[in-house]
Amino acid sequence: MEVTFWGVRGSIACPGPETVKYGGNTSCYEVRNDNGDIVILDAGTGIRKLGMKLMASLPVTCSILISHTHCDHIQGFPFFIPAFVPGNKIDMYSPKQFEKSLEAVMIAQMDYSVFPVRVAELSAEINFQNIIEGPFEITGFNVLSQYVCHPVTSSGYRVEADGKSMFYTGDHEKFFDQYHLGIKEEDIDPDVKAQMQTIVDAQNARIVQACKDVDLLIIDSMYTNEDYPAKVGWGHSTIEMNLELAVEANVKNIALSHHDPTRTDEQLDEIFIWARKMLNDLGGKDIILTIAQEGKTLKL
Repeated sequence: MEVTFWGVRGSIACPGPETVKYGGNTSCYEVRNDNGDIVILDAGTGIRKLGMKLMASLPVTCSILISHTHCDHIQGFPFFIPAFVPGNKIDMYSPKQFEKSLEAVMIAQMDYSVFPVRVAELSAEINFQNIIEGPFEITGFNVLSQYVCHPVTSSGYRVEADGKSMFYTGDHEKFFDQYHLGIKEEDIDPDVKAQMQTIVDAQNARIVQACKDVDLLIIDSMYTNEDYPAKVGWGHSTIEMNLELAVEANVKNIALSHHDPTRTDEQLDEIFIWARKMLNDLGGKDIILTIAQEGKTLKL
């Protein structure tokens, strides 16, 4: 199994000289098994170049796992060329967003008032499926959908094939007691607080279990602990939280991704240095650390 990074930024694409090394496209990752079957994780702006690559070998058959339907995770799909070509087959999966199905969201994104081609006019066979938490199979892969902490319904995915495994969080904040957010400590019932903490701990334990022993963890690392106090509840984790998770889950490789769009290449280089030291100090010296970089391929 191999994984290629096509888009590693969060929130908005940010091309330019300060992001040229690690890339400025939003979330998209290609996973291939040894048989050549393809699963795509999210359809941010990075999926455009992936689509151009796939067009070299027709017909294209692939599955796309959408973590959630915020725009930076789906905005590249209207430019995914295989969707325009007869004979291609694309199966798309996503957790349902409140009352809206994945198909409804994608149709809205390509409404004629905002895009010149509508979903109904795409020539490929496209199948939209809403999923719930739990295991399922797609061509060539076993998948586990694991709900994560984000302002909308969002799923991380454990993907397994050929005796290898990976977990992709999509956008994920470490679970915390949201019920008491902004309430003064003296106004909190300690029994209720304890009950909430039990729930939070259980949810975080489920994330650790979903990541357990994977060969690769691609994880939302938008913030640092220094950034985080002003971003609590925004749905993104810190690098420090993620390194602790990687050690606890005994992963083999961790790729810090979903970079803040304001983070420059130079800053990401600096993050690698202190993150490597922190990972060693946490007991993870054998874990391979990567700053997710557009165009890079990891062979698992």
